[in-house]
Amino acid sequence: MTVNRFDGQLGNTVWLNAAWSIRDLKAKKMLAVKTSVIQEKAAAQDYAALVAAESRPFAALSREIAAELDRALKTP
Repeated sequence: MTVNRFDGQLGNTVWLNAAWSIRDLKAKKMLAVKTSVIQEKAAAQDYAALVAAESRPFAALSREIAAELDRALKTP
């Protein structure tokens, strides 16, 4: 995974832009190549809200990767 953008400001939007891939090392083939762009709004104008908003895009990204991995492993 390469994180191309990860930033945000107090009381504003947090951005996560990541390019990622899933490879089968044994078969030496690429199973998926994706880019995810995720944004989250901070709920308030304090650091606790900013940190919470920064955490949510990574949780969403991990769900995207897990779903793609599940799909790739089910494909014959």
